[in-house]
Amino acid sequence: MTNTKVSTNSKEFEFYQNYATFVIPKLEKLESERKKLLQTALALTIGAIVLYILFAIVLGISPLLFIIELVLTIFIIHYAFIFNNKIKSFNDKIKTICTTELLETFGSLYWFPKAILISDEQIHKSELFGNYEGRVNDDTFSGTYKGVDFVVSETIMTNLLQGVKNAMAWPVFTGVIIMIDSNKTIRNKTIVTTKGDMNVKNSEPLLWISTIMLIIYFFTLPELPIGISIFLSILALLTCVLGKTFFRKKKNETLNSVILEDPEFNKKYEVLSSDQIEGRYLVTTAFMERFKTLHTAFGSNKAKCAFFDDKVMFAISTNKNLFEIGDLFNPLTDMKHINDFMKEISAIYEIVDYFKLAEKTGL
Repeated sequence: MTNTKVSTNSKEFEFYQNYATFVIPKLEKLESERKKLLQTALALTIGAIVLYILFAIVLGISPLLFIIELVLTIFIIHYAFIFNNKIKSFNDKIKTICTTELLETFGSLYWFPKAILISDEQIHKSELFGNYEGRVNDDTFSGTYKGVDFVVSETIMTNLLQGVKNAMAWPVFTGVIIMIDSNKTIRNKTIVTTKGDMNVKNSEPLLWISTIMLIIYFFTLPELPIGISIFLSILALLTCVLGKTFFRKKKNETLNSVILEDPEFNKKYEVLSSDQIEGRYLVTTAFMERFKTLHTAFGSNKAKCAFFDDKVMFAISTNKNLFEIGDLFNPLTDMKHINDFMKEISAIYEIVDYFKLAEKTGL
């Protein structure tokens, strides 16, 4: 069994003590099941390699083609196996058995897998994202800390990119959303985004992408005269511009750029607000430091935040599977996942604590 981490922080110490006392015994009982699943995965992979080698020898496939097809075969087998229902059920089983025990250290923090605790209306009001058609939630938490209510949701948002012949899912957002009830009165709207983020302010980036694809398609049709191709391309561009104008008019507030005193923050982030004074009042130096710490804890270089309707919403983009307790390829008592779990939860509590502190100090 891997030794647990010792921390001088009392809350961390309590967390790891709780982990060692109540969670590790449960994980040890699941370890034999994990090993069995892993052995099955390895057996399938090795079996596929052996069969492919025999197949290659019989047909006399060239070495280069052999290597390429071997890599593709292994990838397909692993992809099909890792994401099948059996593995997913095992991961869900770990969380179901252990998550509640882990959260007891934090008091009023509760786990609601796949629940919708942040409404689509609240997401739309925040203007932190582009328009989306599909939304899937994974780990979702609801809690109260020092009288401040907050919700955390691991979320994937997608839009449908409609091509000439088929459609594909276009990623709008993948990561974690944190919504906190602000103790400050927020009369206007202020947004902080990573520079270059197209999926913000309820935008429609797919309008431009679809338009470009359509124009390319016009010019690839040999039977279509060049004059008609140009005319249709201009028509498509005009439609796109009108569409962008329509979506812009749907917004309730005009957001203008706010230049802050921190030049490094200004280089990486864009701050927009419907009120310059309130924008500077909300995005303080202390807030900027907590904001950077928050998305660093989740291993992300891309984050955004919105102040609206007496709420604060954070969105941290990451492809990492968050709030994990164990996985198939490592012993369940390995500390990597549990250390990351503590780091992710602690980062959330630090930003919640900031807003409680701001209420007391008037920051």
